[in-house]
Amino acid sequence: MKPGRLVKILKAILYSYSELKLKGIILLLLVLVLVIILSISTMHTDIPQANYTSRKILNVPFVKQGPDLCSEASVSMVLLYYGLNFSQEEINAMGFDRFENMLPFLDKYVYCLYKSLSVEELREEIGKGNPVIIRLRIGISLHTVVAVGYENDWIIVHDPASGPFVLLRVDESFISSWAATNYASIVSRGRKP
Repeated sequence: MKPGRLVKILKAILYSYSELKLKGIILLLLVLVLVIILSISTMHTDIPQANYTSRKILNVPFVKQGPDLCSEASVSMVLLYYGLNFSQEEINAMGFDRFENMLPFLDKYVYCLYKSLSVEELREEIGKGNPVIIRLRIGISLHTVVAVGYENDWIIVHDPASGPFVLLRVDESFISSWAATNYASIVSRGRKP
């Protein structure tokens, strides 16, 4: 066989192989796209639709805390919700410097009470339009946040240390950190005249 003929045969084989390879890649891509489309369409039917009747979020202004001022910042948020403007620094300067002594200050301006709440009672208060200040134990520290909403298995809080609308799953971690304070809460129920 002549070398020229051999080269032509090899070129024909390589061309056929590369054409087959290209067709194989295209076929593989089409199969992949089809699998993705089918996966998405079956995933859509498996996703439960959101039940918006179990969702409530209050329009509570957010206040970022200063150093060690989580309770003061939380009280400031609740007062802002009712149209009263006290900074966390002002609250602290008046001697109201922790969750446990905030009620006398708050009681001057809003109807409120200390209460141990269940998760269901917390949701009920929020559902009535009442933001709730809650006390949590995180590690060895105490921390105060404002419960401003809920959605399904989540409580939505303004955490003055980390930001607004923080989602806390109602699970063992959340329950144990709240239970460690005996479910300490300050329920606010409207501005006083």
